[in-house]
Amino acid sequence: MSNRDLVSGLNGKRAFGGAIATNTTTAGTAVSTIGYDKTMMFLIASAYTDGTYVLGFDESADGTTGWTAVPASNLIGAPASISSAQTLGTSNVAKLGCFGTKSFVRPSIVSTGVTTGATLSALVVQEANIQKTA
Repeated sequence: MSNRDLVSGLNGKRAFGGAIATNTTTAGTAVSTIGYDKTMMFLIASAYTDGTYVLGFDESADGTTGWTAVPASNLIGAPASISSAQTLGTSNVAKLGCFGTKSFVRPSIVSTGVTTGATLSALVVQEANIQKTA
């Protein structure tokens, strides 16, 4: 049986954390994709009252300017959303993957139907570019 080490090949970074209380687009923190083959993101709601929150990816060459949405053809999965009061252990976590063509990504959260809002966190998980050796 092969040895599968999930811990050594993955890295996680919190790219957004906070309350969203209006209908808006909220950008998270830039995360470098250099040295990683795959990138995905989890959107987690910890205090939900109302609204719909759709998770997407933006990308940039330098991590500070020129942010654009990752094209739909480069997304893995449909844009994920949280849209109702959900409890831990059910569907209160949305996920989306991407293979961007630029060196940085960040979460983009579009909120609609918000009157009081939700507290959300976005966690980026990346798989390292590891060369296998014999």
